[in-house]
Amino acid sequence: MLSPEVQRQMLKRVQVMAGVTEAARSRELGDLMAGLFEHVTTATTKAEAESAMIVIRCMVDALFEQLLRSEESEANASPSNSAASVPGLSTATCLRFISTLSGIAPDAVGAHSEVLGTYLKMTEASEEDTLHHVLTIFSNTLLSIPHPSAQFLGSLESDLISILSSSPQSILALAVPCLCTLVDKITWNYSKLIRLFRSCALQLCHERRLVAGGSRGTQSPKNLMRFIILAGLTCCHFNFDEHRAKHRDHFKGLDEVVETTVLAFMNDLLLFFASSQLPSPVQLAAIQMLGHLYIRQPPLALEPRARAVMDRAFASDSNGHKLQLLRNFYDFLRADARRYATHAKEGKGQAREVDAKALVGDTGKMSEAGVGASLMQTYLDRVIEATFVSSAATLRATGFEVISLVLEQGLAHPLKCVPALIALSTSSDPHIRSKALKLHQDLNSKYASFIHSRDIEGVHKAYEYQVQLRGQAEYVVGYDHCSEARETAGRP
Repeated sequence: MLSPEVQRQMLKRVQVMAGVTEAARSRELGDLMAGLFEHVTTATTKAEAESAMIVIRCMVDALFEQLLRSEESEANASPSNSAASVPGLSTATCLRFISTLSGIAPDAVGAHSEVLGTYLKMTEASEEDTLHHVLTIFSNTLLSIPHPSAQFLGSLESDLISILSSSPQSILALAVPCLCTLVDKITWNYSKLIRLFRSCALQLCHERRLVAGGSRGTQSPKNLMRFIILAGLTCCHFNFDEHRAKHRDHFKGLDEVVETTVLAFMNDLLLFFASSQLPSPVQLAAIQMLGHLYIRQPPLALEPRARAVMDRAFASDSNGHKLQLLRNFYDFLRADARRYATHAKEGKGQAREVDAKALVGDTGKMSEAGVGASLMQTYLDRVIEATFVSSAATLRATGFEVISLVLEQGLAHPLKCVPALIALSTSSDPHIRSKALKLHQDLNSKYASFIHSRDIEGVHKAYEYQVQLRGQAEYVVGYDHCSEARETAGRP
């Protein structure tokens, strides 16, 4: 327990940082704040990192103290209780900031996580943000909760399952992985996940038979989308095939539905529902879950049927299809980078052993390693085209993030991206403009001998980009400074 004076001083500092996060409420700023805390706890000396972690623990303790005070003041709404809490640090603000810290200091936040169980029972649409933050906290700290009681675990499991029935997609994306981790690592109640996946799989198989039999479409696209998302997320975050091999008796009910591996079964279903004969929202849900599936098992992304879905999405007139595919690429490349960083960290300092399979290239890791490069070498031109083909800001921003990851990871020749970088450096969005300039400068420092060979194409691309943004060519004007200087010199 912190002393009152230390707590007041800590809360003042927390209030400033939480206020910045609250004012913007953007994913970029949240990632920046989390990256800052991660940097001061990992990319420093051991003594500095330990000192920083002590400060973060104090911040977490102060935030949970403030959270309890905020709850009391909001419940009683009396002036005396309101005075006890810090202005600007509401319940929502505290939870938002705790969720940022939970990924950096899971042990510190996990020590208090049990008090957050009541927030999982929120069902109002206005409370979606609060539920989002609490699920993020549990996802980061579930394995760090010290000695959780059986009653708490049972309540948590029930609350997570009830959330799946009516919550929006953004909540499902957090609740399902959290439930899978809880069952896989702590409670081992496999039957609950089996029932969930089995019921969704049976409904999807039924819908596929109807469509294949000549039905013009599903009767309830909204329900079909929920089944697709729940089944896709569950099989991506819980290794059914590994557990089936270890616990045959527990998974007999699944064997009646899935004859092959669960990932292959879901891949077939998702590819079917991503076909053009289904309603567009159903296709988008299937494409999104295919992205999750390919992160789990990358070689599936190189199959001809998967490439056919990607080709069709890029060729369509739907910005929604292009946007979802770009998001899939972005998430895949980020997951790839995390996977490489983890392997590098695990292998650092360990004695290297010669593996006969590795010598001949016969390893699963090697088959996964080249998937990102293969996809980008195939689709980078279409990614760039999709980034500029529409005035949709979200599509342009997502395409730019994919291009950035391609350059940062060295997955394609840098010259292919130079015209796009030059054009995007004229963007009115300060984030895109500054990042494009930074990437261009980095390429110039590394490849000064040839990187400027496509500058003229970049100027033309920038002009076309600005014409597209402004709508009419007369609003876009370029200047040739050399010719202007010659004209000035020739005047009497």
